Amino acid sequence: MDATEVRNNGAGGNDWEAKREVITNLYRDQNKTLKETMQIMAETHDFYASAKMYKTHIKKWGSKQLPEAYLFYISLWDLGQDPRAAGAGPGPGPVDKNMKARDAIEIVRQQKARAAMGKSSVIYVRGRRVEPSKMQQYLHRVSEAVANEILLGTSDDSVALELNPYPTNARVVVRTPSPDLVAPRSPTLPKRLDDPIDLRLPQECMHILTSHMTSGYETGRWKLNPQIGGPDTVNSCAWLGHLNTARDMIIHNRTKQGFHLLGICLDQYKLHLLQPDADFWVITYAAIIGLSRSDPKLADTFISYASRLATIVLPPDHPINLVWSRLATLGLSSIAAHAPVLLKAIIDTNNRYFTLLNPNRSHEPIAMYYLLHWLGLISPDDIDKLNEEGLAAANATEYGRQRNRCRSVNRLNSEGQTAEAELELEGVLQWLETQPAGAWTDLRLEIRYEVFRLRSTIGKPAEVQAAAWDLYQFCMDAFGPGHYTTTFTGTTLEVYFRATGQTLIADRLRKDFEAQWKLLCKKARSFKKEKGSPPP
Repeated sequence: MDATEVRNNGAGGNDWEAKREVITNLYRDQNKTLKETMQIMAETHDFYASAKMYKTHIKKWGSKQLPEAYLFYISLWDLGQDPRAAGAGPGPGPVDKNMKARDAIEIVRQQKARAAMGKSSVIYVRGRRVEPSKMQQYLHRVSEAVANEILLGTSDDSVALELNPYPTNARVVVRTPSPDLVAPRSPTLPKRLDDPIDLRLPQECMHILTSHMTSGYETGRWKLNPQIGGPDTVNSCAWLGHLNTARDMIIHNRTKQGFHLLGICLDQYKLHLLQPDADFWVITYAAIIGLSRSDPKLADTFISYASRLATIVLPPDHPINLVWSRLATLGLSSIAAHAPVLLKAIIDTNNRYFTLLNPNRSHEPIAMYYLLHWLGLISPDDIDKLNEEGLAAANATEYGRQRNRCRSVNRLNSEGQTAEAELELEGVLQWLETQPAGAWTDLRLEIRYEVFRLRSTIGKPAEVQAAAWDLYQFCMDAFGPGHYTTTFTGTTLEVYFRATGQTLIADRLRKDFEAQWKLLCKKARSFKKEKGSPPP
């Protein structure tokens, strides 16, 4: 038996208890690694033991409950008080520093709930502050199955994300950082467009984006399908549709369901990072700008969440990771300033391979590009040019003429020229009756919205109700129950009828929404995976 074994055997139960305070101070309070702790104990205290024995005793000491004094210490911060001024101290927390799966699940659950409400977070596990890098190291270390369970764990849709101030895992405390614990900021100067980093990073983003997209087409990762007029981007369109639905719910004070749906969208973004389609960057920019128009905090939260998630699930040199790291550095204001230019580069790249606004494409991708136009990210000249190219590619000149007539209805109605608006409506409706039943879904939806708007301006209550039900039923037939378009339409109509005092109809629409709620959440979690496609 060598000297090391003799020394190890000499560390009995009493020796461990005698050295417990010293080991605890080194390992927990000074945050030394196990190797460093063992070395100091051997050299300074003549205490020798194996790593296995250290782990056994640390785990034993760490199994004790978190002292109430520490929970009180943290709760003082939550109440806006400085515990140091109150004479409170953190007390001796447990020794075991290792992250547990149940802790990670609770951390992600609370962070997503707080992030959806625009709150920043600082994390304590068993009384110890956990830095974001520690969480990332843990997710890299565990198996993919465990990491997926942590990142994609979902809550009960029937509960609809009610933020609980008393977490189910009492070992985990997530709160808002105290202002005086945050590093003091240097005085901020107004950003200038000619600032080197403000020019260099967007240019780098543009180069990486266009190269990544060109590679997607040239390698066959994004296949062009003649039947749908381009690549299949159903995943991107659905994700953006659900995100916008969540945003609209929050705007219309349906906050519990809205934040729940927003949380699902944040979960699903991981799948889009791993298997992006041709519209991935389009929906990413649309999400950032769209959220910023509702609440800049929501946009900042999404930028922070998505950029960190990219570092976890993608290699450091992956194009998406490279772009997200630059976007996180730029921040919301610079992203918004450069978004139109970057999106034009994306659109030009896509346009080399297919016609974006070919009316033979499905309703969803065309609606997505119009959303970008309404957000100010595509100029009127560019959207007109895309429209002309689409009509020419589909040989659909008459469809284009009827669509322009439909859009003139909105202008005429706004200007009080309701008789002229009525004539235009009738003309478009008559033309649609001559077309195949399943053709021009976008125009059939748009014309029904215009009928409802006109009836709500000049019609009798019975006519308004008839137009509303015709619009809603069309969405049910064309898109189905639980589809985000159906949900958005139903919510819009409910808001109108409740505002005009027609509570019975509003209550009926609310009941219909509640009946479809779980189906909406299920569809928000769906993701179409392509078989046999090469990795991104």
